[in-house]
Amino acid sequence: AGVDDKVIDEKGVSDEGMVIDFSDLKQIMMEEIDEKFDHGFVMYSEDEFKPIFRPLIGQKIIFVPFIPTAENLAKYWFELIEPRLKERGIKLKHVKVWETPTSTAIYEGGN
Repeated sequence: AGVDDKVIDEKGVSDEGMVIDFSDLKQIMMEEIDEKFDHGFVMYSEDEFKPIFRPLIGQKIIFVPFIPTAENLAKYWFELIEPRLKERGIKLKHVKVWETPTSTAIYEGGN
């Protein structure tokens, strides 16, 4: 996730010289993305095969209201993270999703 905001310049505070402490950013990303999606199978909620997948016991299946492409996931995850950063006065610039080591999708938020 790319953030774009003013660097904290208050002398002596623990996050002086930062926009946000990476551990705080990591916590937001863990709560909004990792805990919900890690080791899960993401599937379109209107997929014709949904009835076959729904009863699989022991499998983490996440149904989303869109085709789960890297592009759509980047936008969706942006929308999950952006309000949490906005609460802290930080503007989220973009979310980048790697589909493979050489293929990425980037969603950039509006101004």
